[in-house]
Amino acid sequence: MPPEAADIFRTASRAASIMDAGQLEMLVVLEPHMQEVRLPAGAPIYKAGEPSDAIYVIDDGDVRVEVHSHEVDTDTVLEYRGAGSFLGDTGVLAKLPRWTSAYAHTDVLLHRVSADGLRRVYEESPAEGVAILRALSRDTATRAERAARQLADHLADDQPDPEVERLVAAAGAPQ
Repeated sequence: MPPEAADIFRTASRAASIMDAGQLEMLVVLEPHMQEVRLPAGAPIYKAGEPSDAIYVIDDGDVRVEVHSHEVDTDTVLEYRGAGSFLGDTGVLAKLPRWTSAYAHTDVLLHRVSADGLRRVYEESPAEGVAILRALSRDTATRAERAARQLADHLADDQPDPEVERLVAAAGAPQ
């Protein structure tokens, strides 16, 4: 077994509890198109506004996904992703520029698959290409649903606080 394939299988076995069988199979299909990337903590993986030219599979470490805030010098952390997670798939699937930034929160080991590499898999093996699209779409949809639930929880928690309302009304009365 070539060293790269051995790395993929090690990654797959580490991530087996996180990934489903379709995702593990996808790693094997994508292996010839993967490039290993090692980054130290704090290093950017990609930044908002850049072209969505690749997806990443996190093999080891934690990645921080951020969106820029309108507040000066403030970024908002959307989520942290660890081993077995995909990064950058939303932009590649939608053919849109990146809307988030991703940074190595700890030292990370990633595998990068270019959009061209994905396209070659689709052309060379349509059945495997469809399976990859399904796995990436399922991952994207799961994250979108999780974000929608978090937003719904946040909005539900945004009910007026009677004590705060009373204090605001009392403060406005002398004016």
